[in-house]
Amino acid sequence: MPSWSDFEFRDFIGWHSKLALSKYEEGGFRFRIFGDDLVEVFARNLTGELLSESVAPEQVEITRRYFEKLVTGPFIGLRTGRVPVQGRGFLNFQVLHLPLSATGNNVDHFIHILKPG
Repeated sequence: MPSWSDFEFRDFIGWHSKLALSKYEEGGFRFRIFGDDLVEVFARNLTGELLSESVAPEQVEITRRYFEKLVTGPFIGLRTGRVPVQGRGFLNFQVLHLPLSATGNNVDHFIHILKPG
């Protein structure tokens, strides 16, 4: 499993706006980077916020279990959904979740890649 340190920011030229990076800390994964296209879909910048804060309250437990499964595997994940935003209706999206590990053993980061849809 690759580590975030295996990449350079320039490796993602042309993708920056579609990427988010989250890092595990006590309480869950926290977004460190949240690209402009993601901000547009979710109607807010989640940089610095916990991943669990990006979902509706009724989705928190489902999301926690989903990421727990990805971490335990480790697995690559794909989520699809619809985001309701007041004044603009619903937007469909897909996000690919790629696990990363600084040690090669434990997932400590995710790269999240948006595919609007």
